[in-house]
Order: sequence, then structure tokens, then C-alpha cells
Amino acid sequence: MKHSEILVLLGAFGYAVCLIADFILEFVNGIRIDINTFTNFQAFLNVTEDVTAVRFAVSGLLGFCSMILIALGMIGLYEMSKPGAPLLSEFVLAGGIGSAVLGAGFHLLYTLQPWFFITLGRSEDSFYVLQHFISAHKTIFILNPIFYTLMSITLFIILISRKTSLPRWSCVFNLLFLFFVLNALHVPGATSFAGLGMCSGILILSIAVRKSRTNNRV
Repeated sequence: MKHSEILVLLGAFGYAVCLIADFILEFVNGIRIDINTFTNFQAFLNVTEDVTAVRFAVSGLLGFCSMILIALGMIGLYEMSKPGAPLLSEFVLAGGIGSAVLGAGFHLLYTLQPWFFITLGRSEDSFYVLQHFISAHKTIFILNPIFYTLMSITLFIILISRKTSLPRWSCVFNLLFLFFVLNALHVPGATSFAGLGMCSGILILSIAVRKSRTNNRV
């Protein structure tokens, strides 16, 4: 495998780990926690009943570590794109690394809220203090999808313009496109599934195209 392919493989693994972190956070006692649960004291109290803080610490740690692997995957996509699109590939790198860094903050913030809530005795006062804490850091939640979008759109342009060795239709392996499809189908962990699909699809195609060219030379 080429260096760029190894990095994209690590990115795929990172998204798989992130998916596990998402499921640990989102599904508690058979109930899916959504944004409405996080902002409603009684609903949040009911969902976290009989749940230990360790669960959310594990989710936060996995989510944070997954972003390191995902960042490496973004570097792999950058390396694949750079020879044919030296300028556009810089936007892939900036958007990808930026989203990974912000994604690490995203996972920590969303898991710290239930961790502190449970540790502090599940009081109503602690819930609203944590709500204020999350609100004070909302810039992270706003910027994260912007960086993901920058990376996705730029990568789409590179692939559909055949700036790499991959066929034009490889542009369907795009985080933003796959996210919208999966989210419309109400698939949990849509972003992680989309990232896994993007990295896996591009990796498999890259290996297939490279081997096909090698066989043709023989």
C-alpha cells in the first residue's frame, strides 16, 4: 500500500472508532439521546438514571482519540489530491484537519456534560450550569460543519474533475453527500458512517486502480 493509502485506512479506522463513541453516547438504556434530551432537564434525568459517569468518559475518550486517526486520514486524502490539484488539495487539508481538531472538542464537550451531571448528583442546578457551559462554547459546534463542508466540496471538485487517478464517479464517496443521504434516512451516527464510507470507498478504489494499471503493464 502507498503511504497515502495507509493514512486513509487509518482515517477509516478512526471513523469506525468514532461511530462506537457515538453509539455509546447516543444510546442509553435502549433510548436514543438527541439534542432535545440534552436541553431538557427531566428528559436528561430520566435517560441517565442508573447510568454511571464512566460510560460517558469512555465515549469522550474514544471520540477524542478517533479524531487523531481521522486527521491522519485527511492528510492521506491531501496526499492523493496534491499531485493533480496542488492548490485545491490545500483546502482539503485545511478543512479536514480543522474539522478533526474541532471534532475532538465536540466529543469532549458533549460527553463532559453528562459526566459532570452524574458526578455532581444529577441536580437541576448542575444541569443548567452545564447548559451554560455548552452554550459558551457553541462556536465549536458552528465551525465544525463549516470545515467539514470545505473539505467535502473541495474533494468533490477534485474527484469529479479527474485530478486524481480515480474515476469521476468516485466523487460519490464524499462525506457531505453521504451524510445528507444517511441523515435523511434517520441513520444514527450519520457523520461517522459517512466518513467511514468516504475513506473506505476512496481507499478501495485507489488500490483497485493502482493494481489494474500494474497488471496492464505486465
